[in-house]
Amino acid sequence: LTFDDFLSGIETFGERIQPLMQCRAHLPALTQEVA
Repeated sequence: LTFDDFLSGIETFGERIQPLMQCRAHLPALTQEVA
């Protein structure tokens, strides 16, 4: 993987996972595991 592929992968990951994290923000255990 090149660095550009890594960044694009992180952006895609963020777009898909971030909404889930926001919906589950009231679960501190899950937030800590993800962070």
